[in-house]
Amino acid sequence: MWATAFALNKWLLYGAMSVAIGGTATILLWTPRHDIRPQVKAYLLPAAVAGLLFAATGFLLQVGTFAEAGLGGMFDRLYLSILWQSPAGEVALLQGLGFLTAFLAGLCLLQHRRRWAAALWLLGAFLLLLPFGWRGHTADSSLWLRAALSLHAGLAAWWMGALYPLWRLSRRDDPARYGAAMVQFGRLASWPVALLVLCGIWVLYSLLNGFAPLFQSNYGLAMLVKLALVATLLLLAAQNKWRLVPRLPATAPALAGSIRAEMLVGVAILFTTALLSTLTGPGH
Repeated sequence: MWATAFALNKWLLYGAMSVAIGGTATILLWTPRHDIRPQVKAYLLPAAVAGLLFAATGFLLQVGTFAEAGLGGMFDRLYLSILWQSPAGEVALLQGLGFLTAFLAGLCLLQHRRRWAAALWLLGAFLLLLPFGWRGHTADSSLWLRAALSLHAGLAAWWMGALYPLWRLSRRDDPARYGAAMVQFGRLASWPVALLVLCGIWVLYSLLNGFAPLFQSNYGLAMLVKLALVATLLLLAAQNKWRLVPRLPATAPALAGSIRAEMLVGVAILFTTALLSTLTGPGH
C-alpha cells in the first residue's frame, strides 16, 4: 500500500515540478504579456501550492512506511524526527523551498516583474532538481552521473511543463501572431531535446551496465515502455516542428491536436517514471 501511494504521490509531484520549471519558463519567454495573468493564476500558482503539499505528503508517506502503524504512523513523532534528519528530510525541505520559490516567481509575474520572476525561477529549478542526485538509483554514483540525471530531469520537466502554455497559444484565433513564437520555441528546443536524450541514454547505460538488461529484467521491460513513450513524444514534436508549424495557419487545428497528444503522452511518461523510481529498480 505504502509503495503504491508513494508512487502516485511522486507522479503528481513530478507534474507540479514540470509546471514550476517548464511552465514558468515558457510563460516568461513565449507567452504574450496580456495572456500571462490568467495562466499564472490558473496554472503556475496552483501547481506550486500542490507541489508543496505533495512534497510534504511524500515525506509523511515515508514516515508511515517506517512506522508500520497504519495511517496514524505517518505522524509518529519518533520516526518524524529520525527521517527529518535523514536524506529524506533534506529532499523534502529542498522540494518545499523549491515550490515556495516557484510560487514567489508566479507572484512576480502577476506584477509584471519579469527579472525577479526569472531569478526566482532559476533558484527554484535548482532547488527542485538538486535532490535527483541525492536519492534513488544514482545515490552512490559519480558526481558527473548525478549531474547528468539532474540535467535530464530538468530538461524533461521543462518540456512537459511547456506543453500546456504552447497548447493555449495554438488555440488562439490569429495563428499569424503566435506562429513566430512557435517557430522560435521549435528552434531553441532542438539542442535541449538532444541533450535530454543523450543524458538519458548515458544514465540508463550506467545504471544497467549496458543495454542487454533492458530485455532481461522487470526494470528493463518497464523502461522499454517508457522509451516507447519517449519515442512517440519525439515523433509528435518532430511533426510539429517540421510539418505543422511551417504550414500555419492552415494546420492550426492539427497543431493544437498534436500538442494535446503530446500532453497525454507526457503524463504517461511521468507516471511510468514514478513507477520505475518507486516500485522497481535497476537491480530487479
